[in-house]
Amino acid sequence: MVKELMPSEIANIRDAVIDHALCGSPLPNNIKDLYEWLIIHKIYGRELDEITYDFYFHMTYIEFSDEELRSEEELDSSVAIDDKMRVAYGRQAIENYVNGLNDHLLSPETIKLENDRGETIYACGMGFMAGQGGIEMTWDGFYESREKYLESLRTEHGMRDSAEIDQITDEEILAQWKYD
Repeated sequence: MVKELMPSEIANIRDAVIDHALCGSPLPNNIKDLYEWLIIHKIYGRELDEITYDFYFHMTYIEFSDEELRSEEELDSSVAIDDKMRVAYGRQAIENYVNGLNDHLLSPETIKLENDRGETIYACGMGFMAGQGGIEMTWDGFYESREKYLESLRTEHGMRDSAEIDQITDEEILAQWKYD
């Protein structure tokens, strides 16, 4: 892939953002111009082998309830529901959610920004497929690394990596549960 040169006005914004992230200088007002350039030239312009297929989701998007379990399993109200049934149903619901084509699965996107001094940060956000419109982005800001961004998704935003569903504990499922 041929590297495209960043226009000088966009490079100036990039440099101001890097200075902000590393030195605490003011964030530039025209940051939107940088984001738009990144979407067009770095998100849409990627080669297929550059695309990551990591998907994140909020467990709150999944219905964990006795009512839903009764409905899906066709149980009448005389059947007592215990935590073992709840966890088994919850795990199946998570797997169905993650493996289905779901609008709430988001792909973390990170784009390395480097200035002429070799200082780097990452522009980070969540992308989701918007049909024929391509990827829609919600930008979350700038991070020191992709790993720090992914960690913030877990710790600050309560999101889970769909590849790690086997690490979700019984307690996490039951904490989301709506009991009769």
